[in-house]
Amino acid sequence: MLALSEELGALAGAAPHTGARDRAREEFEAATRAHRAAWVHRHDLPLRKSRHPQPTHRFRWTFVLGLALTLALIAGVTLALASQLAGPDSSLYPLKLSSERLLVAVNRSPTSKASIHLQLASQRFRDAEAMAASGKGKYAVGSIRAYYDQLRLAGGELARARHDAAWKSVHNQFDSAEAKPIDEIVTQLQSTGQTASVDGVKAAAAEFAKDRKTIDANLNPAPAPGGGATPAPLPSGAQPQPGATTP
Repeated sequence: MLALSEELGALAGAAPHTGARDRAREEFEAATRAHRAAWVHRHDLPLRKSRHPQPTHRFRWTFVLGLALTLALIAGVTLALASQLAGPDSSLYPLKLSSERLLVAVNRSPTSKASIHLQLASQRFRDAEAMAASGKGKYAVGSIRAYYDQLRLAGGELARARHDAAWKSVHNQFDSAEAKPIDEIVTQLQSTGQTASVDGVKAAAAEFAKDRKTIDANLNPAPAPGGGATPAPLPSGAQPQPGATTP
């Protein structure tokens, strides 16, 4: 268009009217503005009200809820497993103790409760050994006290339980547990110079030794005076007379 205007300007002819150039420029600019405005509006996308589809999408809500429950379950199981491996010096140890109390609560039979207490006692004894070996005497003393507390609870449950075959089995386990020596724990603590912890462990053992007499008396009542052993039936099947001896 510039080249054309130059050629037109070079043509011979009468001079343009005064102001014709300005009017042509104004008309051209007006047409350009109109053209530009029309082009912009034609390519402008219409505005639409946004709406998130999630609240009305049932399948998506179900998927999100299921995923959340799955993640919560995985996290819970992972945390539970981690707490079971936690030692007395771990921040997860209280969670482990809470799960153990729940385990005792769900067992209704006194014999079953006594068996659980004995299992927990064994765990506390292992905790005491681990803490003593690691030079953590404070935790070792706490664990050995918890060990004897579990034995006291087991003895109490056995005392009120029915004396059946299961009771005898748990009773034998109790006798083995209450006679377990603490020499290894004391030696570990002495090797690291933890005198106060050694005294704490020995004091806990001495306290249980006093309670043990009462517990054993409840679990093994003495026979009635003059009762002796029950005479065996006679070969004829008749019951022997009191005081009689079986030939």
